[in-house]
Amino acid sequence: MTTNNAINSDSNVPIVSINFVQITGHGTHTYTPSAGMVYCMVEIIGAGGAGGGATAAILANCAAGGGGGGGYASGWFSAATIGASQTVTIGTGGVGGTGTGGNGGTSTFGALLSATGGTGAVNPGSTGSSGMSVGGQPGAGNVGVADIYGGVGFSGWTGGAFGNVSGQGGASAYGQGGASVTGSNNGNTSPSFGAGGGGASTGGSTNRSGGSGGDGICQITEYLDR
Repeated sequence: MTTNNAINSDSNVPIVSINFVQITGHGTHTYTPSAGMVYCMVEIIGAGGAGGGATAAILANCAAGGGGGGGYASGWFSAATIGASQTVTIGTGGVGGTGTGGNGGTSTFGALLSATGGTGAVNPGSTGSSGMSVGGQPGAGNVGVADIYGGVGFSGWTGGAFGNVSGQGGASAYGQGGASVTGSNNGNTSPSFGAGGGGASTGGSTNRSGGSGGDGICQITEYLDR
């Protein structure tokens, strides 16, 4: 097994078992290492942004883009670096509505890892524009050995040969975002941790809400000497 400088001092300790810890649910949590943990790999993902809403009163025929996916960060840490515990914050997925989608929250693992959330997509009716409506921007891993952007929210399209087609939410490292919709429908909520919500579409007098983004997640792979 290849190790980096963070765990080289423990690399000669025999590893007997591996344990997986998954921390979900937006808000603050405490991670306490399992007994015998020698080192661990930690992965976190920021929350996904919400898809844009579609307001018929402003622009009766419009389709919004999808929210951006949350960023990813990971790193290897020794038991000494982790200490007795670490505070873990799981970002909250952006909330969808009839306006611009909410932004996804940042996920952190103490001061060791950080990954920002994706941004929400705009309501194309807010500018009175038709045609293409851009999706939300991705989050990024800001602190870690591996820092990766989430997926950009797909653009929505108003009119044309296919009618209204909203944008799919941007993907995260854990899966795809909320699917696109056509006609007059609310956007789809993200089915994956950290992915963006799908955009809304309206073709009549009804306001439609964008889909909410997925909450972030933290996964820890512990390597134990017992």
